[in-house]
This record gives sequence, structure tokens and C-alpha cells, in this order.
Amino acid sequence: MREHFPEMVKYYFSVIYNINYYQESDILDLLAPLLNITKTEFHIFRPEQNPSLSYYSEEMGGQPSLKRIFLFSYSLEIREKLPMLKVACEEIESQHRNKNKDILCRPLNIDPGYLALEHIVLSTHKPFAHRFYLGNGVYAEIEFLFKNKRYESLPWTYPDYADVQKSFMWIQMRQSLLESLRLKNKQIVLNNNENITVNKLEITGHESIS
Repeated sequence: MREHFPEMVKYYFSVIYNINYYQESDILDLLAPLLNITKTEFHIFRPEQNPSLSYYSEEMGGQPSLKRIFLFSYSLEIREKLPMLKVACEEIESQHRNKNKDILCRPLNIDPGYLALEHIVLSTHKPFAHRFYLGNGVYAEIEFLFKNKRYESLPWTYPDYADVQKSFMWIQMRQSLLESLRLKNKQIVLNNNENITVNKLEITGHESIS
């Protein structure tokens, strides 16, 4: 049976942090090593509308001190990395929760996921009927399906992910993903053509002029 591998994706991190304890550059320093990239290899979105911050205010130190950013990796990645990324982000949160004990509960919240051409996925440790298990205690939840030239939300999609500003963000990053995939596939074709030419030279023993 022929195996069908899905297209590669771009990972994102939805990050909420307490600005009294972190700067944006600190967040980049923490997360870039997880994808073996530098902190300059992220698209950064700083949404102005973040109604869910009030939900985190009690445990993270008060809404005026909280900021949300979305980080999208420039690089293409395989989808199988998601459980590892979720576990790694949980470890980072735990380390910094213990480091900053004067904060009510935690100063940092990191939710990794990935953006694919057909949907957007978010990782979680909490099981539910609409979530599927990936391994290592990690579940995946599809937040959006791509239909009618846009990402359409689902009954369980977080409202904070679906406002107008973030809808534009998702589409913008899908275009970036599409361009990266086209470039990758073009490179594969070029490499295959080069290999064919090399094989012909090895067989005929001379260079083809045509």
C-alpha cells in the first residue's frame, strides 16, 4: 500500500505573559530553540483585541499586566512534532512558575499548534469528545477548517481566536505557508531534474546538448 504523507505545516505559539516579568525578546529566546531556529525566524503578531485575558487575570497577575502575542515559525515542519512541543512548553511554564513564586500562580501561558492548508490545530492536555489523542498526554483540537476561501470556526473554537483581526492573521499566515510549500515543491522538481540529468550522463558517458 502506498503511503500518503500530509503536507508540511507551520507551527505557531499563542503566548500570554506578564509584562512585569518578561519582555517579548525573552519569549522568543525561550521558544526559538524548540524548533531549532533563531528568534529572528518568527512572524510576530500583536493583536489588540484579547477578550480572554480577563480569564487568566486571577492566576497570572492582573489583566493590565498581561499581553498576548502569536509567533509563527518561518520554517516548514512535519506535523508529528506537536506532542513534543506541547510537553516542552509545559516544562517551560513549570520552570517559570517555580522561579516566580511571588506571582499568584503563573506568569506565562504557552499554547503551541500548527497551521495547515486545510485546518488549524491547537494542542491541549485536556481530553474531550471533539479532541483526538496524539500521545504523551497530548490531545489535538481542530480550531478552524478552511472552506470558502477562509478559515471557518467550529462550535468549540475559542472566541479569542476568531475575531476579525485574528481571522486576517490566519489567512495571512496561510498565504505564507502556501508560498513556502510551492518553493519547496519547486526545489524538489529541480533536484529531480538534476538527478535525471546526472543519471543520463552516467549511462551515456557524454553530455547531452539538448
